[in-house]
Amino acid sequence: AVVLFISILFFYLIKFMERGLLNYFAGHATLLSLKPQVWAGPIMIALNMFILIFIQGLFVYTFPLLMIGNEKLFRAIGKSTALFFKLFKPTVVLIVLPILFNIPIIALQYKTPFLIDKVFPEAVWYVCIAGAIINSLIIDLLITISTTVLFIQAREQA
Repeated sequence: AVVLFISILFFYLIKFMERGLLNYFAGHATLLSLKPQVWAGPIMIALNMFILIFIQGLFVYTFPLLMIGNEKLFRAIGKSTALFFKLFKPTVVLIVLPILFNIPIIALQYKTPFLIDKVFPEAVWYVCIAGAIINSLIIDLLITISTTVLFIQAREQA
């Protein structure tokens, strides 16, 4: 339920921000003498990353609260949100540092035509597999373990 809620929230927040950004810049053909094809991609990547970090931060303590704190689901979500704002700086650092491992994969995924033309078409498949492995085995694991340790430390100090 938590993953579904996070996914839906992330999807609609991204669509809302993307539509607003495109409407805001609709009257501008260039930004700092760059065409929209050049500046729209990096802005959307950065915006997606900020939204991802914020939404993940809101729910990152839900699983430790469910498993260690023996809380009910909705109470755990509420406490997770409160704990995120209480431990804002360390939580953001613990989320951002592992996500930095994903930046090369994101850059390669945005260069799919280049990979197909210059390297070989199967390179796109290898990039997707590498991204899945990095996300599921490195990033998720590091975020879960590090924020759980922070949760345990905060709980012991309280």
